[in-house]
Amino acid sequence: MTAKEAAQRAGTSVRALRYYEQAGLIRPGRSPGNGYRDYDASAIARVRMIRAYRELQFPLTQIARLLDASRAERDEILETHIRQLEAQRQSLENRIDLAKSLRMIGPERFAEIDFAKVDDQMARMRRNLRSNPEWIALSERLQSVSHEKIDGAMDELLRRLAEVSNAPEPEIPAAIERLRSFITENLYPCTDAILLYYARGFGGDGLLAQTLEEIAGPDAAPRLRERLESRINPSA
Repeated sequence: MTAKEAAQRAGTSVRALRYYEQAGLIRPGRSPGNGYRDYDASAIARVRMIRAYRELQFPLTQIARLLDASRAERDEILETHIRQLEAQRQSLENRIDLAKSLRMIGPERFAEIDFAKVDDQMARMRRNLRSNPEWIALSERLQSVSHEKIDGAMDELLRRLAEVSNAPEPEIPAAIERLRSFITENLYPCTDAILLYYARGFGGDGLLAQTLEEIAGPDAAPRLRERLESRINPSA
């Protein structure tokens, strides 16, 4: 069949067929009469396989190997590629979570991000988020809340966290209860699990901790974590 017919059957373009041929991926025959390219059923099947591998983001050099590989070799290449795609998905999810965090703390913080550590930091944060049903419920609610209202709530939340971190020792329990009441009234019912999430999120070494220490002073982050964890879950 002609290049045009072959392209239609394979769901691609004549230009793509020429490109695959130049790359050595397909080798059409020649018509005896006029010497034109002649594509048979096996060539069509090969083009469809090329398109499938391209959809999986394989480079042409690997596609060339895959097309003529044994079953064992093909499975090995596919398994490696699956791991690579999963890593890419993880990295993309990290950046989605980073964007959501920056929505809370402000995009001006981009300049302070250590991008070499984004994946590690956001993976830890994401694990905490996904294990926390209250936070999941909040994330769903935020989709319908204005940015102005979110900004106001986050500013006040930071102030309450700073208050817990800097309160004199006898006033710490009352400061924690004020924090709990604010979260319950403005976000969702504040459980001990929620407070521990904040302790570990804002008391770690990432962007949230940096944001807290800007308003509460040096060492506010580890101090907040110690105060919340020791009073909510002494064994943590």
